[in-house]
Amino acid sequence: MSSGPPLAHNARWTFIGPTVAGIVLSMLASFWMPWERVHPNDAGLRESLGYAPFWSHQFDNIVGARIDWFSFFINLAVIWVVSIAAALMLKVNASHD
Repeated sequence: MSSGPPLAHNARWTFIGPTVAGIVLSMLASFWMPWERVHPNDAGLRESLGYAPFWSHQFDNIVGARIDWFSFFINLAVIWVVSIAAALMLKVNASHD
């Protein structure tokens, strides 16, 4: 048995754990960036092509294919909201014990 506090009660872990998870998940999100194609006749129409790394050439043969930056930043926002919520839940849990 250890005499120190459990890992979940460590104040530093409460901040560092979810922050590291957010950073790692943000980096992994670049492997699955959303791609879209703008309609050649109407710039307001967009078609989702799928997910691929930004350095890939998976959609090179499709005219007008590009990264859907708006969807990518929405994905990042979801990752960071979940990471911040996890940090807050760990903090509340540690303060009640």
